[in-house]
Amino acid sequence: MIKSLHKAFDLLEYLSSAGDRAVPLSELASAIGEKTTTCANILKTMTERGYAARANTRGYRLGGAAYRLAGRESPEDEGLINAAVEPMRILSKQLDVSTVLAVLRDGKKRVLVSESGEGIIQVGKSYLADDRLLTTPTGIVLIASESDAFIKKLAERGLPDFYVSAEDLFARVDKVRKNGEIELNAYNEVSDAAVGVYKNKKLTASLGAYFPAYRHTEEFRVQLLKGLRDAAYKIEHNLLSI
Repeated sequence: MIKSLHKAFDLLEYLSSAGDRAVPLSELASAIGEKTTTCANILKTMTERGYAARANTRGYRLGGAAYRLAGRESPEDEGLINAAVEPMRILSKQLDVSTVLAVLRDGKKRVLVSESGEGIIQVGKSYLADDRLLTTPTGIVLIASESDAFIKKLAERGLPDFYVSAEDLFARVDKVRKNGEIELNAYNEVSDAAVGVYKNKKLTASLGAYFPAYRHTEEFRVQLLKGLRDAAYKIEHNLLSI
C-alpha cells in the first residue's frame, strides 16, 4: 500500500512536469519503474479522484483536482471560464437572469463560473452552486452526452422525487439529445433552462439560466432559449482561439 502511494506521487510529479502534453501509459510506467498493468491500476484510482485525466486515447495528463490543490483551475477549465465570462455577463444583464457554466468531471457536475442578474428579486445562490446532476438542467445536458449505461447507474443510486421513474429520466435525456436544450423546472419557485456548449462537435460544457418562476411566460421562454443558444455560440467561437 505504501509503495503504491509513493508511485502515485511519482506519477503526479511526472504528469505535472509534462504540462499539457498527453503522456502515454508506456512512458509513465517506465518513469516509475513499473509494469504497464500496475501503472494503469494506479492511474485508474488517480483518475477517479480527479488527480489524473485521460487525454482521449493519447494518454494521461494532470487532472483538475491537482490544479485546485494549488488554488488554480486546469488549463482546460480556465480556457472555458475565459471564453464564457463575457457572454454570460451579457446574457444575465440583457434578460436579468442568473447564469451558470458547468462541466462533467470524473462523473460529477462542477460549476466553473456563475453570473447573477441585476434585478431586485433573484434566485438564491444555492441554485447556482447546485452540483447535482439529476435536478439541474445543466446536469441533464451534461449526462445526455454520456452512455445509457452511465445514466442507468445514476438512476440505480436513487432518483430524486422529481422523477416518476427511470423512464422519466431517460425521456428528458432523449429530449436533450434531440433538441440540444432542456427546461427542467425541478423546483416550484424557480424556472430554468440549459443548452450544450460544444468544441469540435463534442460537448464540453453546459450553459444554464435560472430566474424566479413568476416571470415565466411563453414569450420570455422563447427569449431565454434564444439567448442561451446565442451565448453558447459566442462561447464556442471564443474557444476556437484558445
